[in-house]
Amino acid sequence: MPSDPTPDALPAAVRRGVPWLIAGQVSAPLISLVSLACLFRLIGPADFGLFGMALPIVMVVRMLATLGLATATVQYPSLSHEERSGLFWLQAAQGGAGMLLLLGIAPLAAWVYGAPEVMVLIQLLAATVLVASLGATHQALLERRLALARVTVVRIVGQLLGAIVAVIAAWYGWRYHALVVQQYGELLALLLSSWLAQPWWPTWPKSWRSSLAALSFGGYYSLSSLLFFAAQNADKFLLSVWLGGTPAGQAIIGAYTQAYNLMMRPVFLVATPISGVLLPVLARSASDHALFTHWTRAAYRLTALLLLPAAVGVFLTAPEIMLTLGGSKWSDAARLLVPLAPIIAVQGWIQLSGMVLAARGLTRLLCFGAFVVFLISLQGIVAGYWWGAQQGEELSAALGLATGLALVTTLILGIPYVGMCLTATGVAPLAIFRTALRPLVASCMMGVLVGLLAQQLPVHWPPPLRLVILALTGMASYFVLVISEVRQIWPVKS
Repeated sequence: MPSDPTPDALPAAVRRGVPWLIAGQVSAPLISLVSLACLFRLIGPADFGLFGMALPIVMVVRMLATLGLATATVQYPSLSHEERSGLFWLQAAQGGAGMLLLLGIAPLAAWVYGAPEVMVLIQLLAATVLVASLGATHQALLERRLALARVTVVRIVGQLLGAIVAVIAAWYGWRYHALVVQQYGELLALLLSSWLAQPWWPTWPKSWRSSLAALSFGGYYSLSSLLFFAAQNADKFLLSVWLGGTPAGQAIIGAYTQAYNLMMRPVFLVATPISGVLLPVLARSASDHALFTHWTRAAYRLTALLLLPAAVGVFLTAPEIMLTLGGSKWSDAARLLVPLAPIIAVQGWIQLSGMVLAARGLTRLLCFGAFVVFLISLQGIVAGYWWGAQQGEELSAALGLATGLALVTTLILGIPYVGMCLTATGVAPLAIFRTALRPLVASCMMGVLVGLLAQQLPVHWPPPLRLVILALTGMASYFVLVISEVRQIWPVKS
């Protein structure tokens, strides 16, 4: 089995993997947007709303069954075959337990929401927890080796197969069941392709001592991940409790969840692959503070360079985006996407900060930070919903909720939380924040240009045409403004 890269080999490994990351960043959004446009036109907001009510519950259990031990697999300094096998079987056991848990709580969730269809959806999705856990160790081993080419191919294969089977199922009128099919198609493809890309077969370990030691790290990391997930999904859970009992409310939930998912899509596409590289790189360079700081700064700089203009662009073109993807029946989602868009600017840095703490082994501090983030987010959600509900309309309540969440995330959580994480790891926060200045100024200048152009374009032009013109103008102007940053983004010395 190929060995893990040494600290001296990290720059070369990252250089080899960056082109594959770029290829993934180009292909993944195209696959995602094309499939989403098809599904939006074949499946209505109410069906997406029902699925959006069930999925957060499933994802909580799936995260508990996979994330902690998978991260421990990446982070541990060295792992023998027996230790890897122990982690695999522990993860598989967690996946089986998670599946049984979902089958048991499905009726309770349906009762809380007042929507019987949710019980069936949760039960149908329960086995996805086991499927995900069976492939998590192999994907973690690929990330540990910095086999970025294979990681990219595995993820694209999973995304593509899931999209294809979902669109086919929706075409035949499967409604929200098509979204269930998408989950299984993607996860099964990830499972098979990761086992092929990482040809390692687990055995039954003679001793569980070393593998059980990973539960301490994995447990804290899982808890922090659960709290972050709760912070990101408390809005959808509460909205489902408040509005999920009626078809009209389910349609608003569908519009909100898809607006939120579209807002988070740039974050996932940028921060997830960067985090996948950052954790093994920082874990291998933890003993070299200068190298640790260098890689941390490079990751934050790249994330700011990509996500700041995305936040501005989505904010300005939200109506064109939603109308292009789904047509007029998704106009409510366009209104919800506008207040959510600023979250893109800081969410990537928040996600990276967790990886930095995990690489240092500071998972207890990560747990505490996640708890604070959850409490502050919850306050913003409840206050925003209460303010919006005073307007007397269900959509106004959802708009208020989105506004409250965006305000607390961008103004209260962004800088303090990131600064706390960096300080704890010995990295100077000011040096990191400075990396965002030029992208921030360039994004604002781009936003002014795109905003002025949007006012000049005829309103009767088709939304896709307006979107293409505005997007191309924004990307071209932003690239010109930050071209010097692009040339320096990975200044690595061998």
